[in-house]
Amino acid sequence: MTGVYAFAAIVGWPFLLFFVFFGGEGGDVDADFDVDIDVDADLEASGGMGGGIAAAVLSLLSFRSIVFFLAFFGATGLILTALSTGSAVALVVAIALGLFAAGLNNRVFRYLKSTSVGTDVSDRVLSGAVGRVTVPISVTSKGRITCEVEGQTINLTAVPFDANEDGEFAVGESVVVVEVNQGTARVSSFRELS
Repeated sequence: MTGVYAFAAIVGWPFLLFFVFFGGEGGDVDADFDVDIDVDADLEASGGMGGGIAAAVLSLLSFRSIVFFLAFFGATGLILTALSTGSAVALVVAIALGLFAAGLNNRVFRYLKSTSVGTDVSDRVLSGAVGRVTVPISVTSKGRITCEVEGQTINLTAVPFDANEDGEFAVGESVVVVEVNQGTARVSSFRELS
């Protein structure tokens, strides 16, 4: 079983760390690995206790939840094996902790999705908006800005508008959104425009 635990940990932890440090966005990669299966309507139509159990199981089948399961299952199994715990106990505890981590991940992201404010603000409306830098922006790395547009707080990935612009935009600095292209704001210094 040590090989199974090691495989699960080796597969799970790199993705888990990627999600934690990059939130699914790394560098120029803009990918959402969350592949939730939406079958609630069919399961509710079938009704009964079996439908509820099936809905709970299928709700855990997102890539992110599988990664959480593998990471915690593998790490728990390896730790318990190293502590000379019985193999049956180690397997049961590793499965339980893996399922708990996957379930907790699922609950947290469902809560975040249900409480996030949806926005229909178009790219055209965002052009000209004044924002505040929340993650430093430079020519070599993307950053983040926060804008107040139409009564909504919008957070955007941002890059400098002019690739030859000197320096970087520090946290708290005011910037102007020149344009938005595929969800990334191209910004310029507010000082230079005022």
